[in-house]
Amino acid sequence: MTDVNSTTVDNNAMTSMAHETTIDIKQRVPVKSIRVERDYSLGDGITRFQTEYPVELTGKITPGEFSRTITEINKIMDYADRLSYRVVLENILEIATIYISPLILSTHHQRAVRRLLTFIEAENSSVYYYNALSISDPVKAAFLFIEIGFYE
Repeated sequence: MTDVNSTTVDNNAMTSMAHETTIDIKQRVPVKSIRVERDYSLGDGITRFQTEYPVELTGKITPGEFSRTITEINKIMDYADRLSYRVVLENILEIATIYISPLILSTHHQRAVRRLLTFIEAENSSVYYYNALSISDPVKAAFLFIEIGFYE
């Protein structure tokens, strides 16, 4: 008889624990979002984002945290857009192989984008998630803007 009672207690405890669990922020839908637009002051071909602090972030993160994040994203994008002999050779190889080589070998730009996504995930984990915010992947928006989502 004690086994039946302990099983009932265990089931009740598990049910109450299931109601207390929260959904991971990565799986939630943002309530609101803002866009950090691209900065075209240096020209169309250069991927940079505006470093002006959005008023909507007041009370969530500091202007310094926001500036550090966007500045690092801009540095990574500067690196991705730079021209070097290696990038020229990669482009020649792409043309020579009818654009099959990037399927086998990663390009300079692909490596830079992976580095960017790793940085964004690290920033989300260390700063943004704790403040009910998240930075989305700018690749999904074709690098036209960075979207910052707000969660409740």
